[in-house]
Amino acid sequence: MPEFTYSDLLPAGEDTTEYRLVTTEGVSTFEANGIEFLTVAPGALTRLTEEAIHDISHYL
Repeated sequence: MPEFTYSDLLPAGEDTTEYRLVTTEGVSTFEANGIEFLTVAPGALTRLTEEAIHDISHYL
């Protein structure tokens, strides 16, 4: 039987992932009671979803 080896599911540390900016349209911030919030328009989520499905279909 193989020996059990533990590894963190979500290890904390530096993120070395290369990200790609899809769009900044439909994304903004606002402040209320001293806290900054992110607003994302439905169209921006649709665009992000389209890009994700395309990448999954073609690159994975």
